[in-house]
Amino acid sequence: MIQVTGYLANGFNLAQVERSYSANGHTTTEQLHYEYSDSSGDQLLSTVTLRRKLDAGAWTNVNRATYTYYGYQEDHGGEEDLKTVITQIWDGSAWQSTGTSYYRYYPWFLASGSSSSSSSSGGSGSTINPLNHLLKYVVQPATYDRIVAAGFNPLTATDATIAQFADFYFEYDDERRVTREDVHSASQTYRFEYAESEFADGYNSWRRKTTETLPDGSQNVIYTNFAGQTMLSVFQSGDEQWCNFYRYDDSAHIILQANPSAVTGFDEAHADLLNFDAGSGTFEFLKDNEGLIHTNTYHEPSGFVASENLQKGQLGDSIPLNAYEYCCCNDDCSCGGISEKTKGSGLFVVDGVTIRDVMHIKES
Repeated sequence: MIQVTGYLANGFNLAQVERSYSANGHTTTEQLHYEYSDSSGDQLLSTVTLRRKLDAGAWTNVNRATYTYYGYQEDHGGEEDLKTVITQIWDGSAWQSTGTSYYRYYPWFLASGSSSSSSSSGGSGSTINPLNHLLKYVVQPATYDRIVAAGFNPLTATDATIAQFADFYFEYDDERRVTREDVHSASQTYRFEYAESEFADGYNSWRRKTTETLPDGSQNVIYTNFAGQTMLSVFQSGDEQWCNFYRYDDSAHIILQANPSAVTGFDEAHADLLNFDAGSGTFEFLKDNEGLIHTNTYHEPSGFVASENLQKGQLGDSIPLNAYEYCCCNDDCSCGGISEKTKGSGLFVVDGVTIRDVMHIKES
């Protein structure tokens, strides 16, 4: 069982979270104990300590993480940006450090004549950097130790020095979206591009396109609707591409998912990308009798899955995979759906396992 056992006086910030389990006649309780610093005027998490006790015994420390933050106009970060995370273990008498993670950000102010992507100082320039608070470098514990071993202080080293070691480096566009990610001391680079369509909002109308170019030149391209749901994911390598396509109903439920073996291509000029023809009920870019397609139907009152099916191509016969029947959780199940008086108060049963939820379910 996991439960919150304490809050700060403000009634908002967690103070303790505990979980317990019993075995061989004894109960072990583990607790995450949260401490905060309000030196900046806000309650910033300063330590999280894991401790454990057996039955009614005393708490024993296990490990903890300590957090530090940037101050006002401090180099390499904006006020209250996370600066370091130090992990420690308890050796029975004292805390022993096991590693330091370090985070560096784009500065709050732009130096005179600098662009937002090239500035590296947090000095008191007159122009606010539109990229302020965005992460620039991430140094993980093993890399932090390598920087120290090379004779540098990671907290004060120049960006040029940190760039030689950093585990991650990020660049952004004017809308604060990542455009470049370097990993492993800039040995590999990932690039990101974004585009939007002018189609009207709809669950089957693509709104945003995100292209990730991998270090080897291959690409992942994701098309999403206005609600952020994936409509098409494309992996492109050379002249070959593999597409996964998703279609939704008016309630945003997935009703069709076509595997790459069933998708022949796509066209951005069509809102749904695969050009559905309402007259024939078919897509231009789906195979008729080849390739794996999954379809779902839904229980009308609840919106829960009613059936899961497979078919070979868009004209193939539907093969039932799973079917579900629902009724309200009371002695009279003749209602055929969820009654408002029992909604939210019943049990949910799947394969003989009972879960507290809206209703019970019968799978055939």
